[in-house]
Amino acid sequence: MGFQALLTREDYYGILKDTLQRYYTQRYGDGIEVGYEPKTGAAELIMNPRLGMIFQPFPPRKPRKYLYRSYNIRGNIVKNIAAKVFVFLSTHSRNLFTMQKKLYIYPAGMIKRDMMICYLNRSIRIFDFEEGKTVSIQKETFTSKFFQNQLQFRNGNNYSYIPPITAYGENWFEENILEGKSLARETDKDKFTAGENQALASILELVKRKIELADSKAYITDIIEGCRQFLTGAKETKGINTINEATNYLELLSTVLVQAPEKLPLAESHGDLQAGNIWLEEKKAWIIDWETHAKRSIWFDVTTLIFGTRYYGGIRTLTSKLKEDGLKETMLHGQQCDWNARSMVALFLLEDLLFYLEDMMELPGQGGKDSFDIYMNELSEINWHQVFEEA
Repeated sequence: MGFQALLTREDYYGILKDTLQRYYTQRYGDGIEVGYEPKTGAAELIMNPRLGMIFQPFPPRKPRKYLYRSYNIRGNIVKNIAAKVFVFLSTHSRNLFTMQKKLYIYPAGMIKRDMMICYLNRSIRIFDFEEGKTVSIQKETFTSKFFQNQLQFRNGNNYSYIPPITAYGENWFEENILEGKSLARETDKDKFTAGENQALASILELVKRKIELADSKAYITDIIEGCRQFLTGAKETKGINTINEATNYLELLSTVLVQAPEKLPLAESHGDLQAGNIWLEEKKAWIIDWETHAKRSIWFDVTTLIFGTRYYGGIRTLTSKLKEDGLKETMLHGQQCDWNARSMVALFLLEDLLFYLEDMMELPGQGGKDSFDIYMNELSEINWHQVFEEA
């Protein structure tokens, strides 16, 4: 999500101040003050909205190196060069591209020269490049559901492709700073493909360990009811513009799934397996951001990643393949299942609708409204009669 959208959605200054104040007080005790007024003995930090980062003016080499890796543009050399220039100018100026307010943290010793603070969608992250550690903190005013979901899963599972948590508290956890960069930022096509394949292999390993057969009718009914409840809540509190489109879409999927097989293979699922949540380190691919993990169909994560359904056009690409041979094999990626491709796609879309609704409803205020409307408007452009009736 872009920084301007975050500013529109929430009280940026209030959430930043209160979240950091709570964290520092909880972990280090009283006497620490976070605010926007200068104070003798406090560290001054500048806020760069385009980078989404907060740091002391003229940061040293390690933070700058991290920013250069993080803000390249895959597939566009001109934009990639422009991003590098922007990072250089941003980190070699006190006021260029920064917000008018400054953040002050007292005492100054709480903030090292090698530290940066990142304001994210659901959390605030503190990078300590001197120690090689990063701390993720649940934002104030946000529900704890997704944050605790990730914390519990990662604490309870020790897999080679999930970064280990080194320390944690009530609303925060600490881990090592990963070298490398997001798969979404990988400009080398071969390395991108290798990283994607490694992530798929890891997810399939997780599926194999956690698979179970469930009553498909009960599972589908639970998702439909969950979607209906979320839609009722979204109509009342979010004011979404696509309530009718979403309701009709839900009923369509419900109808298609009437003839689904009795048993459904479920397994542990990441939920948001896209290039931005895969981190490349040399020849290793980490899977990060497990806040939406849950039991889902064994093909959910594979389909999300292979068809890029978190990005515009991904679902259209998926549904366009329904009349072609081989879609089922692609979605299963070597797994076995007696469902046909038509039912598999319909269930995937139903699970995906629940994902977007839950994501929206876990945000404060009208957060997520615009993203959900964009999602539904894209789906409304698809001729579903052709997709399912002619499959």
